[in-house]
Amino acid sequence: MSQIGSESQTPASGDFGIPAEPPAWPKVVGIISIVWGCLGIICNVCSLGSSAVGNALVNMAPPDQREQIKQQMAASHSPLTMGLYVVGTLVAILLIAAGVQTLRRQANGRALHLLWGVLGIVMAVAGGAVGLMNMKTQMANMQQNANAQAAQAQQMGMTFGYVFFACIMVLVVIWPVFVLIWFGPMGKRPEAGAGDQEPLV
Repeated sequence: MSQIGSESQTPASGDFGIPAEPPAWPKVVGIISIVWGCLGIICNVCSLGSSAVGNALVNMAPPDQREQIKQQMAASHSPLTMGLYVVGTLVAILLIAAGVQTLRRQANGRALHLLWGVLGIVMAVAGGAVGLMNMKTQMANMQQNANAQAAQAQQMGMTFGYVFFACIMVLVVIWPVFVLIWFGPMGKRPEAGAGDQEPLV
């Protein structure tokens, strides 16, 4: 009886009593989350550093052009934008932690991913709104300082800018949406680690 009980508790593959291999998705999802989080940290930290670099470039510009450059940079280096970069860095660190826990097949990796997914969508919407506002402000400043010959080129630049902005937004929301779907409805499966105390398989 003890042998039968022990054999029934051992996962098997097919009819040969070979232990079944654990699914590979926690490793894949964990690695992607870690890489995505590292990219988020790099982008946000570089964006924060660009503020200091921008101020140095303004001081190096000719005196008659400094005010115009400051106006163009004011929107992208506003306190609100800088705050989003700081929060974005913290959210990226959360994603790395979620990826590490999922890679270790720990159940809290699911909760951390769900939390990050919600925060990721919120940050994408907030960042998109601020970015769109900054683009409009910069375009308005360029139109005020442009002559008639440059109007057509600026119109083309605005169109390209909006298309590029839309593509960036799609890329930003892809992983949060996937995470919410995978660890939400699909996360109720036993192998997704839905239990609070049971590890991911």
